[in-house]
Amino acid sequence: MKPRRASSTAQMVALWRALAHGGATSVPAFHDPYAAAFLRGGFRLAHAVSQRGFAALPAAQRAKAAEGFDAIPIRVAVIDRLLLDAVGAGCGQVVMLGAGFDTRAWRLPGLTGTTVFEVDHPATQAAKRPRAEALPSPHSALRWVPVDFTRDSLSVRLAEAGHRVEEPTVWVWEGVVMYLEDEALQQSLEAVRARSAEGSRLILHYHEPSGRALERLGRRLAFSTLSEPQLGLRSRLAMAGFLARARFGVEVDLGIDAQAELVGARAPRGGVAEISRVLLARPASR
Repeated sequence: MKPRRASSTAQMVALWRALAHGGATSVPAFHDPYAAAFLRGGFRLAHAVSQRGFAALPAAQRAKAAEGFDAIPIRVAVIDRLLLDAVGAGCGQVVMLGAGFDTRAWRLPGLTGTTVFEVDHPATQAAKRPRAEALPSPHSALRWVPVDFTRDSLSVRLAEAGHRVEEPTVWVWEGVVMYLEDEALQQSLEAVRARSAEGSRLILHYHEPSGRALERLGRRLAFSTLSEPQLGLRSRLAMAGFLARARFGVEVDLGIDAQAELVGARAPRGGVAEISRVLLARPASR
């Protein structure tokens, strides 16, 4: 991403969540009333136009159209489920790595009593914080942690923000690792592991390489145009290797069919749905 500009892909994901909140999803009771608050410029216009167009469709066509949006709301709902399970199991600290315009601290009552650390690039946080002030109070205590993953020490920044290394943490890393080169990914995973007390969990979303050459080319061109090229598409085997080297063990690794089943949605086909995966890992023995 450009160093002084908020992430465009973070705006895209907020747009998809806002549309899903308006009904453009098969995920039952999908709920994100705050996503639209973070849309600006063309994204705000796209939301207004798309929402009106979607509402005007006959019911059968609306259901079909929703499948085109579903990869993102499904993964969001899956991560919500895994996150709340981790909090219920005793993780009192939540670290959102590359938080973007995430709204979980505001929309998930199950985070009451936790401390949420929002970690992201300083430019994105500078855009998010003034907009967040207009939202209702978050359910959790909220700490802002500006970090450039390619330059800053994640561990140092978290320690400065009050993260307690001796207490269990649930780490949520959504929509980020595909933009990181191998060295930055490995260093970040090792920093996460070093600050993961017994009982901690890591929820990580990543993309596999597409099996279709034309789709790979189209996706590469699209994200390069946004100045946010996807540098790190990784197979399940490769991702498990990065985690093992950081002393994490993968518990589950869910493709789109398993994700959809978990949240009671229809599994979409093609596009980003076929490469989007969500895994849950725990610290291995030291």
